[in-house]
Amino acid sequence: VKYFSRGQRMQCGICRAFLGWPDACLFDEPTVALDVEAYDHFCSMARHAQGRGSAILISSHQLSFVEELCGSIWILDDKRLHSLQAGANGSALSAAREWVIVMRSAQSYGEIVKHYCGDGARRMDNSWRFFIEKPDVVIPDLITSLSAAGCRILEVRPEKQELKDKILTHYEKM
Repeated sequence: VKYFSRGQRMQCGICRAFLGWPDACLFDEPTVALDVEAYDHFCSMARHAQGRGSAILISSHQLSFVEELCGSIWILDDKRLHSLQAGANGSALSAAREWVIVMRSAQSYGEIVKHYCGDGARRMDNSWRFFIEKPDVVIPDLITSLSAAGCRILEVRPEKQELKDKILTHYEKM
């Protein structure tokens, strides 16, 4: 093994970690030095372990990898764990999330949108963008009211916030 490349040594360590399918695995930057095939193999093994009920804990600065593989994301800051998942209990970032609703004739339904989403709702072409804290309550009521008023709704979705932005927002609030 001492003559293996860094990536090959990393692959050996990953294989050793999954031997016997333990209940928990802790990885520190597991994909550093892996080629594309080895990266895919690691992700496959991690998903398989998760499917078997194993906890996979990963420390990494590779944010796209973390978003792709992890079910929940936390940062360690000042000896405390902080969740970066929207809606998670205790999360500084879970309060409000931006939503988008696309419709025909967005201008005609501004009063209804502002009634449910507040004056911060803004129209952009045939869509409205707004921040809401309780989408499970507000969105169904908003859609019901818009539909009753004859609005043709084409799309309703949360706006995706990049993990990097969530992390930066966490540090700004401190």
